Amino acid sequence: MVKKERTEWPRTLFHILTGLTIVSIYGLTNISRELSLIILGAVALFFLLGDLFRQFIPRVNRLAHKIFKGIIRQEEKRKIASTTYYVIGCWIAILTFPRLIASIAVLLLVVGDTSAKIIRQAKGR
Repeated sequence: MVKKERTEWPRTLFHILTGLTIVSIYGLTNISRELSLIILGAVALFFLLGDLFRQFIPRVNRLAHKIFKGIIRQEEKRKIASTTYYVIGCWIAILTFPRLIASIAVLLLVVGDTSAKIIRQAKGR
């Protein structure tokens, strides 16, 4: 149990920083929606391709788990990492909603993800 808690904080911090970076760039600058979608889409594609390479090339999977030891979960060895879904979700929010609503949606994702981690830890899960 202690080992899982230790690996969750770097992961949670990574998710917080990812979400806040997206909100900072998209919500607080004059960058166009189209350019934001291209940049975030490229990041999402990079994450997705990385996950697919991990699934089909065991050496890449081992290397990824070594490099991202504190961020990637053990159970994600054989599936798409939740961070990939996280970034894709942010991309969909920007694609679907106006700037303010998309920014708030991403902030709610940051707060919700962090709150869920704290509650899980408090309940001993």
